[in-house]
Amino acid sequence: MEAVAQSELALAAEQAQAGATDAGPTMKVARHFLADRLVRNGQPQRALEVLAPSLAALPDDWLLNLTRAEALWAAGRAADAKAAAGRSLGNASAEETRAQLVERLAAVLAS
Repeated sequence: MEAVAQSELALAAEQAQAGATDAGPTMKVARHFLADRLVRNGQPQRALEVLAPSLAALPDDWLLNLTRAEALWAAGRAADAKAAAGRSLGNASAEETRAQLVERLAAVLAS
């Protein structure tokens, strides 16, 4: 839970920055890390809530959709998780990134 608390502080710090937007790269990464830690701590619904503002601003972002897919999978929403995984794969710009996503999302993609 300490990692979650640290990620919450990092997100709060990003939000406090003048001109911070949910489409900004540092905000996106802060939301990704917090959501990832929430999923790993059994809080997938909260992870989805954390991701929502940046996903609204960046619906095709591969990193946000990766984290969304994992949160949806952990919440038992297999079809939605598979759709988010497909969106992540479809928007990854590098072949190496896509290969890593296929490996990380293997269970979701196989569902």
